[in-house]
Order: sequence, then structure tokens, then C-alpha cells
Amino acid sequence: MAVRKETFSCKLVCKRRFGAAEGSHAWAKRVQIDQCQYLFNNLDYGEMAEWLKAHAWKACVVAILPQVRILFSPPNKISYDYYMDKKQDFQELLSKYFQKISKKSGPNQPLQVLVNSDKLGIDFNYSNTDIDQPFHIASIGKIFTAVVIGILSDKSAIKLDDKITQYLDEKVLEKLFVYQNVDYKDQVTIKDLLGHTSGISDYFDSSVTAGSKFIDKIMKEPDVLWTPESLVDFTRNNQKAVSAPGKFQYSDTGYILLGLLIEKVTGKSFGDNLKTLIFDPLAMSNSYLMFYSDPQPTREIAKIWFNGVDISKLNLLSCDWAGGGIVSTTQDLLKFQKAFRSGHLVSSNYLRQMDTFEHKYRSGIYYGFGMMELRLEGFFFLLRGLPRPRGHIGITSTHLFYDIDNDVHIIMNFGSNKRMVESFKSLIIIEQYIKQYLKKEHSL
Repeated sequence: MAVRKETFSCKLVCKRRFGAAEGSHAWAKRVQIDQCQYLFNNLDYGEMAEWLKAHAWKACVVAILPQVRILFSPPNKISYDYYMDKKQDFQELLSKYFQKISKKSGPNQPLQVLVNSDKLGIDFNYSNTDIDQPFHIASIGKIFTAVVIGILSDKSAIKLDDKITQYLDEKVLEKLFVYQNVDYKDQVTIKDLLGHTSGISDYFDSSVTAGSKFIDKIMKEPDVLWTPESLVDFTRNNQKAVSAPGKFQYSDTGYILLGLLIEKVTGKSFGDNLKTLIFDPLAMSNSYLMFYSDPQPTREIAKIWFNGVDISKLNLLSCDWAGGGIVSTTQDLLKFQKAFRSGHLVSSNYLRQMDTFEHKYRSGIYYGFGMMELRLEGFFFLLRGLPRPRGHIGITSTHLFYDIDNDVHIIMNFGSNKRMVESFKSLIIIEQYIKQYLKKEHSL
């Protein structure tokens, strides 16, 4: 863990101010405070909590109290004026916050943020590029795949408890579900693929039995065009199943199989299903499945930085497909989420199943059917009391979430896998500002 080093002159100032003995003690406190401040600024809540337990926690809390109060304190303990001047409204405050982030990150780093609530009268839309520039939404696309499955289920074209062997050929499923020399493919259901409990490996992130990991491979061979079949083949030839069906293990390979299943059931391509079932009915005119739209739109998408490389124009982006290969805009995603949440796409029964989050993805994130729920107190205990937004993230720090408590839609694109922490910090800031906004409204 890197911690900023203090200068000798600062230590000398402590000694001169407090005397030799007390000065050394003050210096020790200063180093402890600085380390805690570093952890706070980098949003490493787990490490910060451990540090607070072990090292001069009172001094640390005092040092970072202004920021801690802004982020974590319950709204009934801090006046609204602490957060914003009475002359500023909610949207002006957000604008200043994201302008500051954009200035710090530089012009080549995209930043697109939309916060909308019909109930609260909020309509905030910020972008340091074109106001509605298309961007690659990454794994947010899993919600779309789950919705198409829901539409087919609501039409009785499929049942969630159907075995996938009813729809996918044995050749497609060969060796994908073999765990400890037992082939479980006949036990895997559509529901298992939706909820990541099939036991299948993840081509994108799981370990490999031979050769390079998938991420390393696509970065070394960025011009390769990946098909759904070649993605499944990567898992088949280079990975092993992680468990028998029933255990949660996030898997992009499972969502590729869902895309193939959708094609088999409907007799249409996955891209055509997205277009006819979602994009066209909702007038999402700037949304399409990358590499599979005919004709391909000519408008450039926002830059995508992966490990410091701009991949926005490279064929390696074909590695997502039904796991997250959609290009969209903040406004189109707002149309989608409003329709989805209002019952215009899937039945209330299917939506309830998507909204059931039984499996822990990682600390603070739980998973349902193609959708996540953020339990922010799992990031850091002082975040307890914030709403639990539902939606999905993408590896390039894309967010699509709905705050069901306050009817707020939060859509963001930070355009880099290195900005995930920054993007989550911004989401937390937005939720805190919404709480203070509500407090002001209730006090009027």
C-alpha cells in the first residue's frame, strides 16, 4: 500500500511548535492522519476501516471529518447548507462536481453522466464530449439479454426452468459443464445461465488451463474479430467448469449461450431481437449491437481506455456480444430503464425475479437475473442508510442504475477500466446529494 511521504521540514515544524518530545508525537499523528487521508481519497474503505481500528483512529477521523461528513453522515445530523449554498440548486452542484472531475482527468477521458427523476423534478445531463455521444455499454448489456429472455418467457416461448439442452445442440455444449469428470450439461437451466449458477467458466476473466488468459490474448491480437462461437470455444478449449450447477460464478460465457439460445428459439439473430423487441419500440435510435448492425453507424463512439490503450476502434470489442456488446447513449438508456421499470417490457412477475438478489458478487454488490443491487454499506459501514440502486456496471466504468426508493435513474460512462473506483465514488456522491435535496424539499 503506497502512502505519501512527508518531508523533513514538516517534521521539523512539529518539533518547533510542540517541543522535541511532543513534536515527535505530533509528527507520528501527522503520518497516521496522512495515511488515513490517502486511503480515503482512494476510496479503499476496507483498508481504511482496518487502519482506523489499529492506528490513532480519533486523529484520523478528525482529519477527514469534513469529507466523511459530506459522504457518509446521516442527513438529519447535518444542515443542508453544509453541502451547498442556498443559491445553488441540485443540478448546479452536480455540474461543478463533474466539471472538477473532468478537468482533473483531462480531455481524452470521456465523462458522461445523466441523473433523472420525474418524481423529484431532476433532469441532469453532463458530458465533456457531445452531450449524447454513443458509448460502448459493456456488461450493462446483460440486462438487455435478460429482458429478451423475459419477453420470450412472458410469451411462453420458453420457461426459465427449461433445460438448455432443449434448445442448444450437444456440440455447442460439449465439455462446457464437465466438473470433476461429471458432465452436468443436462441439469443446467435457463435460470442457471441468467443467475450465473450454471457452473460454467468465464471466458473473459477465469483462469485458463493452457495459453494466455483471454484479456491478454485480445490485447495482443486486437484485430481479431470474435464470433459467439469462437468465444464459447475459448472456454471449451482453455478452461474448466468451476462447479456443479447451483453455485454462483459470474460468467460471460453463460450469457453468450443465452444469446445463442435466443437465436435458436426465435429464428432471428440476437441483434435483430434487440432491435425489434427493445430498440425500435422504445425509439432508441442511437442504440445497436456493435459489429452486427446493418449498416454499421458511422458516428464515432466515445473513447474506451483499457489498461491505458484506446480500444474504441479495435475489433477486440467484438468479444462481448450478448454479454455486453451494445452501443447506446445516456438518453437511450434512460428510455430503456424507464420502460423496463414501468412494466412496458416484461411482466411484473419476471421483474420481481430479476429484482431478487440472492448471490454475493463481491462486497457491496449482489446479483439477481442479469442485474445487480448495490448495498453500499458493504463498501464501508458509514454508508449504511443510503438507497440500494439496482442495475449493472460495465468493466469500463459504465453504470446503469435505478434508485427505487427515490425514483432516480443514474447513468454514467467513465470510459476506462482504471476509473471504476472514481465512478463508484461519484455514484455515492450523487446518492448523498439526493438525500440532501430531499431534506431541503421536505423542509420547505
